[in-house]
Amino acid sequence: MEWHDPIILIPALIAWNGFFFALLKWFGYRIIKSMDDRLSTITEIDRRLIHVETSLQNRPQCSQHGEHMASMKALHARLDIISSKVDRISGHLEGVGRAVDLMNQFLIEQGGNKR
Repeated sequence: MEWHDPIILIPALIAWNGFFFALLKWFGYRIIKSMDDRLSTITEIDRRLIHVETSLQNRPQCSQHGEHMASMKALHARLDIISSKVDRISGHLEGVGRAVDLMNQFLIEQGGNKR
């Protein structure tokens, strides 16, 4: 009898098959167990997250907080108005500078053509 005879080969393949099946089952069990352990901690995480959310929502505020926010909104509105006016003035100055440049260019060209 040689190793490739069906009388020897079939039981050997069945034994290897059983070994690999048991190995896969063992690894699968470990993976499932670790997943179950991780899933069991989700309730603890949810409880902690709810605690953090409620503590952030119920923060004590000082009595001047509302007044401070209102004054900051008014200040930002005033700064926006000033910014738009400065932008408009800047645009006018650039236009005046371009007009002066064009007048200088015209005068230089005309000064060369005078007779």
